Amino acid sequence: RSIREPLGRLIQGTGAVAQGNLDVRMHMRREDEFGLLGKYFDKMADELKERQTLRDLFGRYLSEDVARSVLAQEQKIDLGGEEVVVTVLFCDLKDYTTISERLSPLQMVSMLNEYLGVMNSIIDQHRGCVIEFLGDGILAVFGAPQATPDHAEKGARCALAMREALDSLNKQWQADGLAQRWQALGVDHIEFRIGLHTGAVVAGNLGSKTRMKYAVIGDTVNVAARLEHLNKEFGTTILVSDDVKARLPNELAAQTTQMGLSQVKGRSQPVICHSL
Repeated sequence: RSIREPLGRLIQGTGAVAQGNLDVRMHMRREDEFGLLGKYFDKMADELKERQTLRDLFGRYLSEDVARSVLAQEQKIDLGGEEVVVTVLFCDLKDYTTISERLSPLQMVSMLNEYLGVMNSIIDQHRGCVIEFLGDGILAVFGAPQATPDHAEKGARCALAMREALDSLNKQWQADGLAQRWQALGVDHIEFRIGLHTGAVVAGNLGSKTRMKYAVIGDTVNVAARLEHLNKEFGTTILVSDDVKARLPNELAAQTTQMGLSQVKGRSQPVICHSL
């Protein structure tokens, strides 16, 4: 009987931890082996709880994939990266400066947080990784840090889903009365521009030994940003490069319209772009 009770508690506690309950503790006040096991159990649960808290905190500053990658390298996190082929998405709000003129800083932050929260969720759903928020801009990558063979398709479908979600947000802001503030300046509704390009990047840790961040570096990022900007010239919302279109399934590629050759700043060769 003296064995059954503490053994049962340990079995029950271990089962609870296995189910994800990291708040269970033994608190055994015994001077025998079971007391020692209970002490070790509580220490293990404390460390698992701390690790989970760190993971949750990482998840607020990093994408889930990056957080997992960092935690997996807990013994050694080095600067540098590896060359991989990915699809980069660059998104920017249209008329951001005009809109910000009619909103207080608190209102602007609230609106941006709502907008970025919705877009971040959609990017996550499509296996994308948000590299950073650049004010109203979003830089995301598909295919790193976790390899995704169909990264171009994921990026394209994500862009379409983001556009649909923005339509819903506009309806919500209209119902809330917030839209009247920018409509007074001639901005009927909030729009964005997206550029998508597939190519090689160096993906990894950038910075110093004491402060670093996950980043993607290379011409592919620059082209995605330039495509986003080219939407102004063509009056489009989403532009994808020929490299993206070549990787899309037929039914998705059929939704694109070739816009012709465009000279991209910083590149000697023109880029074939398509609206989506």
